Amino acid sequence: MSLRLPTMTFSAVFDLGERRVQPLPLPANLGRPELFGDWDDDDETGALYVGFGTGQLHLETTANGIDFHFHAADGSDTDESPWSPSDTRMLVDWASALLVEFGALAPEILDDIDDAASWHDEGYTLYVCEVEGPTKLELITVDIEGELGNGDAEPGTVVYLQNAFSDLGAFVVAQPDGGFLFQGVEVDLTENCLEVWSEEPGPYGEMSVHSFFRAHIGEDDQSVVTVQYFDGC
Repeated sequence: MSLRLPTMTFSAVFDLGERRVQPLPLPANLGRPELFGDWDDDDETGALYVGFGTGQLHLETTANGIDFHFHAADGSDTDESPWSPSDTRMLVDWASALLVEFGALAPEILDDIDDAASWHDEGYTLYVCEVEGPTKLELITVDIEGELGNGDAEPGTVVYLQNAFSDLGAFVVAQPDGGFLFQGVEVDLTENCLEVWSEEPGPYGEMSVHSFFRAHIGEDDQSVVTVQYFDGC
C-alpha cells in the first residue's frame, strides 16, 4: 500500500476581538455567499459585497449609517431585490451586522490579511497574527491519496484511516483501480502516526495488512515527507 500527501491547505488566524453585534441567521435556502470587503482610507468608510447565484447585495457605510442596493444574477442594476421579502430582510440585517464588524476592524485587519498572503507566498502553512515575524506551526490540513498494493480493488472495498495520536478516524470506498483519497485531514507534523488498511465487502472479504505512515517536514523546510512502517510508528 502506498500513501501520498499531495496537497496542503494554508490557514490564517486573525484577532477579531469581541463581537460588537449579536450574530444573526442567514437564509439557508440562499446557499453560501461570496463576500468581498473594501475600505476607503481617505473617507474611512467600508463596503461589503454579498453575492449568490441568484443576485447580489451591495452595502456601504455613510455618514447617516448604511446604504444598500441590489444587482440581478447577471450583475445588472435592479431596483428590486432578487429574493423574497423575508429573505431580503434577513440578508440585509445579516450583511449590515457583518459590515459593522468589518468597519470596526479596518484598516488593521487588511494589514493582517496582506501579511498572511506574504507568508503564503513564502510557503508557510499557517499564519497567526499575534506572532511577530514569520513563523511556521506544524498543524496542517492535507488530502491523503494512495493506492492499494494489490492493484484493482474488489467493488465495495473500504479503506480506513486512523491517527494514533488523535481522535481522527475516517473511511472511504476505494476506486476500481485501487486508488483512494481522504480529503481535509488535519495532521500535526510534530506528532502523528497514520494507520491505513482496507477491508473487502461481505462475510468472507479479506482485510489487508495494516500499514503505518509518519509525516514530517522535509529538509527543505517546505515539503511534507511520509515514511512507511510495518510494525507501528
